[in-house]
Amino acid sequence: MKRTSLVFAALLLMMITSALTLNAAPIRAQNPTATPTIEPTPLGVSGVTMLSNGFSMTSVVSSERYDDPKLYVQVSQPQLGGGEGDDAVQKADTFNAAVAEVVKSAVYDFRDQLITEAATSTPIPEIADFESFALLGFYTSYTRDGLVSLRFEIATYAAGAAHPLTIYRSLTFDLVSGKVVELADLFKPASDYLKFISDFATADLKTRDLLLFPEGALPTADNYAVWTLTSEGLMITFNVYQVMPYAAGPQSVTIPYEELAAIRAEDGLLARIG
Repeated sequence: MKRTSLVFAALLLMMITSALTLNAAPIRAQNPTATPTIEPTPLGVSGVTMLSNGFSMTSVVSSERYDDPKLYVQVSQPQLGGGEGDDAVQKADTFNAAVAEVVKSAVYDFRDQLITEAATSTPIPEIADFESFALLGFYTSYTRDGLVSLRFEIATYAAGAAHPLTIYRSLTFDLVSGKVVELADLFKPASDYLKFISDFATADLKTRDLLLFPEGALPTADNYAVWTLTSEGLMITFNVYQVMPYAAGPQSVTIPYEELAAIRAEDGLLARIG
C-alpha cells in the first residue's frame, strides 16, 4: 500500500506528546461561534501521483489553530486534477467534492462541535491547558485500471478524554465513469455479497482470535462501510471497538479477488483488475 502523506503519522505522535511545531502562521479564533467561518491556512501541496486517463492526484495540506478552545486541526487531503476528455473537469470536481464531504463529516463537524461547546459551557480549570486536535491523512491503496482507492485516517482528541481516537473512512472512484464507487457496485445485484463478505471476514478474524464483538462483522452495510481495493484483494477495515476493544486497535481482512469471482458483477469494475 502506498502512503501518500508521511506528515500525518509524525503529527499525531507530536500532538500526543505535546511537542508539535507549526511551519505556518496559525489562525486564531478570538470569538468562537457555532458556525465558524475561518478558512484553513494552506501549508502546501506535495506527493503528486499520476493516475489513469491523464489524471493526477496531489496532497493538499492545510491547518488551523484556535485559542478558545485550544484546538489544532490539520488536514492532508487528495485533490484530483488534469484528465483527458471534455468531461475531465466534471470528473475531478465530483471526486474533490466527495473528498470534501469526508473531511467535513470527519474533521470539521468535530471542530465545530468543540467550538460550540466552548462558547456555551463553563470552562473546566483542570483541563484548561489541554489542547484538542483533529488530524486527517490518507493512504492510496490502488491507482490502476481507471480506479483510485483511498483510505483516510482520522485522529481526534477532545481535551480531557482518556485517549485520542483514530478511525478510518474510505473512498473509491472510477475515473472512467467519473463516479464514486459503492461496495454494491462491485457485485451482481442478487449475489447477497454482504453475507459472502461477512462469512469470509468472520472466519478470518476467528482464526486470528480477533473477533471479540461478533456483531461488528455481521452482514450490514455499516459494518462494511470502510473498504478499499488493493493489489491483493478487497480489503475491509474494522474500526476500533467494532470487532475488538480499543487496545487491540483496528483490524482488517483482505479477500483475494479470486474468492469473489462467483459474485462479482459481469464486466464490472473487478473484472478490470482480474
